[in-house]
Amino acid sequence: MNPQNKLCIANSLMFLGLLPLVVGCYAMVSTLASTDYQQQSQIGLAFIAIGKAVMAWVFALVVSGTGAVWSAQVEKQHAGAQARSARMLRTLVFVMLLVPLALLIVARL
Repeated sequence: MNPQNKLCIANSLMFLGLLPLVVGCYAMVSTLASTDYQQQSQIGLAFIAIGKAVMAWVFALVVSGTGAVWSAQVEKQHAGAQARSARMLRTLVFVMLLVPLALLIVARL
């Protein structure tokens, strides 16, 4: 398999890993914005939405993280196969996976 095909597959993995994370974060924000916290029955829906977003983050960590590592290895081994899209997707994966951790650390301070 040539390096360009490997990078194409790695890019697809990174994109497919981030897609549920974006959808999960949108669902969490929309659920938290529309929840009436005065009604006890709706508070559980907010916790379920947060749990879904956390599971989407774990999925993105496994799938997109694997794709990003593989993409970096392919690019390192084949210096001529460097692609801007792979580098941009790796940066996006890095940001999307580390921003929630940074927010968690800041929230605990």
